[in-house]
Amino acid sequence: MKRALVLGGGGQLGTAIVHALLDDGWHVRALVRRPKPFTLLGLDVEVVVSDLDTSEYLDTWLNGCEVVVDCAVPYPLAPGRANLRSLDQRLEPLLAACETHGAIYAQLSSFATARAGAWVHPYFAVKQRAEERVRQAAERGLETLILRPTTCLGPWDNKPWRLALLPQLMLGLLPVPTREVVDVVDVRDVAASLLVALKEKSWGHPQLLSGRRLRLTDLVTRATQLADLPAPATVPSWLATGVTSGLELSLRQHTPWPSLALLLIRLQASLDRSPPLVHPRPLDETLRSTIESYRRRGFL
Repeated sequence: MKRALVLGGGGQLGTAIVHALLDDGWHVRALVRRPKPFTLLGLDVEVVVSDLDTSEYLDTWLNGCEVVVDCAVPYPLAPGRANLRSLDQRLEPLLAACETHGAIYAQLSSFATARAGAWVHPYFAVKQRAEERVRQAAERGLETLILRPTTCLGPWDNKPWRLALLPQLMLGLLPVPTREVVDVVDVRDVAASLLVALKEKSWGHPQLLSGRRLRLTDLVTRATQLADLPAPATVPSWLATGVTSGLELSLRQHTPWPSLALLLIRLQASLDRSPPLVHPRPLDETLRSTIESYRRRGFL
């Protein structure tokens, strides 16, 4: 049986990938930071509670694995070289271990790494450095994948409330930016795209994973209709993004608003699209599963 290690296997993307791999006949080992993640309950998956700070266990975790899928994304708040050093300390031993074990390394990155403007938030510099390290490993002969999803929606979102953008917009706790265009991809389509990329052996070339493109106001309005909630309030785009991201960076701590999510949406307006690896599922299907997931968590 094929074996895969999924880093960040309890998160939304990680869980979608665990499901897809299991359905495709893989044995899955999921590395998670918290015991008994609710997103993996009832699945036939090997759960390892740890993080990559304990890199001495890499050989044990990778033992027998043909693929390592990295969904564990750092979220730095303070700018500086310490973020990049921390990333290198995490990523370089991992890539070296993949080379030693002959495992494919697949990184779930972000569409934003292809855009200029990493200075806006330290998140972007870390993402760009991570892709740079993967490209260097590919030049040494490691088989690698880099997938760049846009805004992910769908089931299994386990982010804390302060990072959950859609329910805050739907409930009117955060006004909807009026002019923003968002590109929405279902996490299950991201996972399916990973399987296609593995089967096609699309090594070394970053691939954009986009889905449905529409105005953010239309997305939130449709979500509120499906959830039987009142129509959302709106606000000029520059105000919503500027205030929330400015507060987060000045305070160097998470604010009650998902500022990074708003910032990422602002970068999607002029995003070049590429042919999808899988056909995107209907938007209403994605929204219904998203709403159901948030309701189970008491967010809606």
